[in-house]
Parts: sequence; structure tokens; C-alpha cells
Amino acid sequence: MILIVLVACLAWTAYILACTGRNYRSVWAAHPEVPILVSVVFLGEPLWRCLQSLRPATYNDRFSIFFQLHRFQKHAWNFSDKYALHARYGKSFYLVTPTQCEFITADGTVAGEILSRSQSFAKPVGLLRKLDVFGKSLASVEGIDWKRHCRLTAGAFNDQTDQAAWYKALDRAADVLSTWLEAEAVTSTSSDMAHISMDVLFQACLALDDESILNRPNLSLDDCKSNLTTFLDMVSGTKKPFLARDRESRNAGGIISAARHLRRTLEELIEFRRQCPAVNRTDLISMMLKARDKLYLTPEEVRGNLFLFLFAGHETTANTLVAIIYLLAIFPSWQEWALQEIDYLLQDIRVDELPNYKLFRSTKRLRAVMLETLRLYGPVLNILRETKHQGQTVGINNERSLIPKNTKVRINSVALHTDPDTWGPDSLEWRPNRWISSNPPGPTSRDCSIPVNESYCTSMERRLLAWSEGARVCPGKKFSQVEIVAVLIQLFRNHRVSIIPQPGQTLEQARMNAYDRVQNSVMRLTLHIADPEAVRVRWDIRR
Repeated sequence: MILIVLVACLAWTAYILACTGRNYRSVWAAHPEVPILVSVVFLGEPLWRCLQSLRPATYNDRFSIFFQLHRFQKHAWNFSDKYALHARYGKSFYLVTPTQCEFITADGTVAGEILSRSQSFAKPVGLLRKLDVFGKSLASVEGIDWKRHCRLTAGAFNDQTDQAAWYKALDRAADVLSTWLEAEAVTSTSSDMAHISMDVLFQACLALDDESILNRPNLSLDDCKSNLTTFLDMVSGTKKPFLARDRESRNAGGIISAARHLRRTLEELIEFRRQCPAVNRTDLISMMLKARDKLYLTPEEVRGNLFLFLFAGHETTANTLVAIIYLLAIFPSWQEWALQEIDYLLQDIRVDELPNYKLFRSTKRLRAVMLETLRLYGPVLNILRETKHQGQTVGINNERSLIPKNTKVRINSVALHTDPDTWGPDSLEWRPNRWISSNPPGPTSRDCSIPVNESYCTSMERRLLAWSEGARVCPGKKFSQVEIVAVLIQLFRNHRVSIIPQPGQTLEQARMNAYDRVQNSVMRLTLHIADPEAVRVRWDIRR
């Protein structure tokens, strides 16, 4: 018996080594100058430490073996790693495992080339099809289908929609703030931001509110939002959430039930809009239901895209707002810096007057706060592509390098956003004014310490991949930016936020604990602050 087990182990080891060797040879032959990292099976902590101790004190910057496969198994392994692995092995390298080859890059030029060549570097449709719980969507199709989906959805995001998002965000932020002011300590920041974001999506993007569906007894916006929230909460707490489609899985029953309720909700929303058409309506559902130039979406595709935009739109924006609020509370000096701009922009606006949408273009520091937060705590940590059945060349170190066929491609957004060559030696610090330039320092504006020639560095925004870039840039990019800035203006126009210590804590300890919680965010469907309710804040009137 022991002999059989031993032979089986040796055979398995030989198979693993053979697969790893085959994958290694394929990438080495393509371009031997690019560093190659090899990750083999997990050998356990004691044996791993023993093998590591046998390695020479110096390392080879062209080849390295990792004996812990799980070092790279988590999709979010790079969030804690930041730029460290690239600092050691280079801006681009290959990761070879027994099952695949992956090209990983944190080179902005290489990333830009990959994103600009959408037909050469395709999305991993096989992976993204897991999103097709309710139907195919913009995120899970390629080629001609992607162009069709893009044309029939992108039109919903226009200046009219952005303007509606601005005023709805101001309105909902005011409502939430009024409840916060009544509390000694607020712990509902995360859930409240999710509600704001969802309300903005429903009214501004879908043109749906309680009044518009008043005569539909079977349709309730509260039920719609509840079903969406329930499904997303269940999915994000499951190890393999989208295997809920497997009806035989005993653990998937709850998710299947939640998916069924949400599917019915999505279909009711679509049917409501279909029965209430309008010639000039430009909301998302109306745009998807319209056929243009013989292009149309099937009912399943309309449903799939509706889910995609509801999920991606509210989840990413809400999480970003939570991180911003906590960071401004943790760092009062940066909060004061942002408040100076709000005071300057609103100095001629009455307290009871809503800031005009045109104000968005004038914001610099608030957008800097938003982009700096997305740089370090953006919702998406990687942009994934693949080479399919034909190898593709990219420019690496001033040479054309071949990425072999059937190779996974990972643009490491986290490393790109923390590269000291791009962001400076303090690239890991949250410092919003890195997005602002005043050259040369000039006089300050009246009643405020804002330099009149302070400018927002638009060129730096091109280095940020929070919404992706190239042809596949997120169509709701400006929509989310407008919403975030509007919420911040309304929350902070007359108030400030501060961290509330737990019993027995000092203020400094409470701030550090809150900062650690932000720093140790976890990846679920998108990046989240773990247990955000543990951070207590207070809102106070400042004028």
C-alpha cells in the first residue's frame, strides 16, 4: 500500500514538473530576456522554509522559483504586494505554473498598447461568462457582439444623464446627512452610501422613481433594490458564487432563490419601460430596447446588461465614497485642504441653494481626493486579457517581444498605481495634492487659501486605470465621477467628519485602526473595506 502511494506521488510530481517545464520552455523561447517566475505545488510551510534556506543569498533577476502556489492563486494577491514583486523582477515578467503561462505587466507603455489593441488582446470571455447569470452583457462578449452591445448601451451615458446624477446625488446626500447628524456615532456609512448610489442609478440612469411606477402594483423600487442587494450580498460571501447555476449544489439554494427573485425584478423593470415608451427618452433601458440601424439586443441581453450596470455602477461608486469619507476623517489636514475648495466654490451660493451642475468642471481638489483614493483603493485590481490562438508582440524595453499564443495577460493595476517611477518615492501614501500643480505658486483667491493658478493634472489621469482605458473604457466613467463629487460637496459644504474612538482608545489609536482597516481591504466582487461598520465617525456642523 505504501509503495502504491509512493509511486502515485512520484508520478504526480513528474507530471507537474513536466507540465511546468513545457510552459516554461514556451515563454523562454519567445523572449528569454523577460524574467520568468515559476510557481510549483504548495509544499507546506516547514518544507518551503527548508528549501528557501537552500537558495543562495543572491537571487537571479531572470528566473525564480516560488514553492507556494497559493502565493498567486488569489485573484487579489497583488493588492497586498503593491509594486514589490515588480521592483525585484521588472515591470513585466512571466508567471509559469503547471497549468498556464501568464504575462504580468506594470509597465504603463505596455499596458497602453495592450488596451489599445482590443482585437489582438481579447478579454478572457471564458472567465467573464460567469457574469452571464441573467444574460450576456457588454462585459462578456467580444468582437462584433461587443460593438453591438456598446453602441446600444453607451448612448445612455450623456450630459443629460450626468446632470440628473448630480442633482439626485445632492438630494440623497442631504437626506442621509440629516440622519447622521442625529447620531452620536455613525456606523452605517457603507450601507448608506450603497443606498445613495443605487437611488442615483435608478433615477438618473434608468429614469425610474416611486412616482413613475405608482400605478404598477406588482413593481416596487424598494423590492428591486432589496432583491439586488440580497443577491450581491450572497454572491460576495460565497467562495464560488456563480456556481449557483449548478442546480445540484446544496449550498447554492439560497443564491438560486435570490437570483430567481432578481431575474423577475429585472424583467418587470424592462417590461414597465417597454409599455411606457417615449420618443426622446435616453435612459439605459429605453436605449437598449431601441433598434438602431438594424442592431438590437435580445431580451436576455437587455436583462444581462441591466444587471451589469446596476451591479457595477452602484458597487464601485459606493465603495469609493466609503473609502474617501474614512480617509478624510483619518487625515484631518487633507479634509481641511478639501474643505477650502468647497468653501471657495460655494462662497456665493446660499445655504439653501443647490450647487449648479456646472460646478463639477471647477472642482480640482475634490477630484484629486477621488482619484487618489481610486489609485490606492480602486474597485478593480487587474485588467485581464489573453492572446488566444495567435501570439502577439508588444514593445518591452525598446524591443518587440512575442507573447506566445494562449497566454493569459494581466495588467497589474495595483502595481501600476504604486510604481515609484511614476508616482514618486511616497507612492504608497494617500496624498491627494499629487494631482494638483501650481506653477509658479501664485496669489490666493479671496476668502480662501486656494492659489488662483492651481491646476488639475489631467495628464496624470491617463495613468489611472480605475475605469480601464482604450476602446473598452467604462461608459459610466463620468457618471460615477459626477456622483462622487456631488455627494462630497453636499456632505462637506457645512460639516466635517471625524473618527470616534472605541472605549479605551485614544483618538490616534482609533485613526490608526481605521486606516489599517482601509489598508487591509478585501476583494469580493470588487474591493471592499472589511467590516466597515467597525469604523465609527461623527458629523459636526462647521459653520
